[in-house]
Amino acid sequence: GIMLGFPPSITAAAEFDAAGASIFISDGDDGMYRVRARAGRHSTVPDKALIIRGQGVAGRVVSRGVPRILGDISTDPDLIDIAPIDRSAVSSSMVVPLEDSGGKTVGVLNLSRQSGHRAFRYNDLDRVRALAAMISLAVANANLVEKLQREVHEAERLRRLAEIGQMTAAIAHEIRNP
Repeated sequence: GIMLGFPPSITAAAEFDAAGASIFISDGDDGMYRVRARAGRHSTVPDKALIIRGQGVAGRVVSRGVPRILGDISTDPDLIDIAPIDRSAVSSSMVVPLEDSGGKTVGVLNLSRQSGHRAFRYNDLDRVRALAAMISLAVANANLVEKLQREVHEAERLRRLAEIGQMTAAIAHEIRNP
């Protein structure tokens, strides 16, 4: 799976005065998005955390491709089906899809602000969309590098098989024609 080679979640947390930031990336077409980066003073996302397309706030953001700002975490009805979290520590949250150049959602960026800080507003979305576009580009580049590495590995494997085939043919020829 993709591991982002730079600290986008740290950048996001610092840039948006977020107490926590996390990035979930899809490993394929199974509708599952796994945590790949997290940062912030109050980031409590577990290592095995998953977002499932269509389930919970982030899952609905993934399936719709539309960002979401949650103003009052403690009373938002969309959070009822999510595992219990310390909602009193969070004042607001922003969930933004990460899309590839074809518009397919490849991941999601989550930002949360601590209680006592200004809640996220819709004018924050323009800035976070720009960051999400950069993260999406990094994901696309990581996918491309991973694909190229697989192709190089496969080409090397085929080259070795061809050499073995040639060597086997030469040995068989020598056996038949001593």
